[in-house]
Parts: sequence; C-alpha cells; structure tokens
Amino acid sequence: MSEILAHERAAFVVAGDVGRQGVIEAAGDRLPFVRGLELVRILGNFEAPGMNVVGSLTYQNEEQAQAGAQGLEQIRPLAYFASLLATLGFGGTTPELEVSPQGTNVAFATKVDTNLAQMMLGLIIQATQTMR
Repeated sequence: MSEILAHERAAFVVAGDVGRQGVIEAAGDRLPFVRGLELVRILGNFEAPGMNVVGSLTYQNEEQAQAGAQGLEQIRPLAYFASLLATLGFGGTTPELEVSPQGTNVAFATKVDTNLAQMMLGLIIQATQTMR
C-alpha cells in the first residue's frame, strides 16, 4: 500500500484490506463483484481525457476472481447510461472499461471524459453533504 500511496502520477489513491468487512459482505447481493474481495488498490489522475483510473482487486481464490471480473463487466451498461446523461448536449464519450482477471487478482482500467468526471464528482459531493 505504501508503494501505491507514493505513486508520482496519482492524483488520488484508494487502498485497503477489506476482507471480512461486514459492509463489503453485505454489499455482495447488490454488487456481485465484491463477493470474496480482500484487497483493493486504485490509482487515478485528472489528465486527458478527464479522469483515468486503474486498479486491482484481490479475491480469496481464483473462482471468486473470475466471478468478480464478470461482475465488473456488468458495470459497462451503467457506465454507458451515465455517459449518456453526462453527454446530453455536451458531446462526451462513452467510457471503456478494461477488465483482466489474473489468478486471484482482477485488474481494471478506464478513462472518463471531463463531462462524465464532473458529473460523477458532483454526485459524490452531493452524497457526502447529505451524510453530514
């Protein structure tokens, strides 16, 4: 985790040992890709086309990693819908999500244009303000 935190080009980093966390286990019904998830590593920056994110998820075993990869693939339609909302009248692009299972790990990468990145960050800000 210290290597991830020290990455030079990362504007933001998420890293954690989420194994046996009740919240993660409970989310498994709604987000199948988190079942059996143990470690999360995500790096991102705000370079062209707007926001770039790469990461790796580590699972308890290869079967759960394969299921996690399939679950991440199911996020594509949501990304497409979100991009439509962000691009109405703004001419943005649909983000591509690359998912690659490798043993007990699942690597992923995506690039999001500025319009969709602004919309996503705005939603996060609104959600955190309502939690106060």
